[in-house]
Amino acid sequence: MFYKVDENQVVVELSYAKEDPVSGWIETAGAPLIGYRDNGDGTFSRVPVTKVATRQNVSDEAERRIEAGTVINRIQFRCDDKSLRRLGALVRGFDRDAIGPEGKTYQTAAGVLITFVTKEDAEVVLNAAEDFESAILERSAQLQQFDPIPDPAQDALWDVTKSISEALEELT
Repeated sequence: MFYKVDENQVVVELSYAKEDPVSGWIETAGAPLIGYRDNGDGTFSRVPVTKVATRQNVSDEAERRIEAGTVINRIQFRCDDKSLRRLGALVRGFDRDAIGPEGKTYQTAAGVLITFVTKEDAEVVLNAAEDFESAILERSAQLQQFDPIPDPAQDALWDVTKSISEALEELT
């Protein structure tokens, strides 16, 4: 078996020819794999692949997390635009006295029933959801300033109870 390497000694091509197909190929009895580094001693090691994140990756992850939402008063709430709009409408309904003393009962995406009996009940959830959305958007902006941008799929980066520095320290 023969193989070719690039300038970083990473295997880029294999040939099962019986003789050197073209000069510059290296003969081996080993089992090189494309993308593995030639260690120079007949062995090969995997080259670590670093995921390069883009600003769009960070933005998409922020939106995904906002849509998934957060736990407010032990209940999972989405914090997307539609959910915030609905909570705002509920608060305005209380302002207009359009909601009776029995309140309004809604079901969350997780299937939990919640009854809002007062305007304050709705405001607590609305304020917490808006605060969560704002914190995620701020963290997204912070992450997009890094070069290179860290992998936004890492949960520790989105722990908004910690500073960005503290979140990054957790990853090292």
